Amino acid sequence: MERGRTRTKIRRPRIGKMAIDKPNVKAEIENYARFQKFLESAIKRVGDLSPAFNSIANDWLKNNRQIFKLKSKGQYQDLSTKPFVAFWESDKRFRKFWEGGYKEFKRAKYGFDYPILKRTGRLEASMTDRNSPDSVIVIDATALVMGTNVEYGVYHQSLAPRKKIPYRPFIITKEGIKTGGKYDTWQKQKRRFVRIIRTYVQRQLKKSI
Repeated sequence: MERGRTRTKIRRPRIGKMAIDKPNVKAEIENYARFQKFLESAIKRVGDLSPAFNSIANDWLKNNRQIFKLKSKGQYQDLSTKPFVAFWESDKRFRKFWEGGYKEFKRAKYGFDYPILKRTGRLEASMTDRNSPDSVIVIDATALVMGTNVEYGVYHQSLAPRKKIPYRPFIITKEGIKTGGKYDTWQKQKRRFVRIIRTYVQRQLKKSI
């Protein structure tokens, strides 16, 4: 994976792999052997899974929207209320001491506290709209790659030790992400993906009879 990119990969020979890479840091979440076998079997039966992969990408983008609609901190560590000085700001209105911490600063500059992972909307767009220039949706007959090219996304997702930015994953992991009071986990995603592929394969086989 290229630096600054965060992606979910479904491909041969290591189907079901999720990884986040940056220099000297690699967090491989899990490789699902059963899902791999299922996908390889489907490819052998119909050859081209790109239509099914396109449906999976649509499902993935749709479910990602819930993360960026949170009206509270959700499962994430809340925004910091530790006092600080926004020394990097060029605008004098914001380059000052913020007694209420980053939470107060974000509310003042952007007009809202939540969703936590939304500020300018760039990361959200890349994870919910395939037309975003930062969105990664690559599909061919036997592979699907989904993710974002937003360079700072890796700092939210990476399992690397950290001091400043809390761990706030936006790509579903084994532990899951809580949206709307419910957890969406990789297991749930996998069941949806399997259902999409199985339905597609059955339809294609019926056409060939």
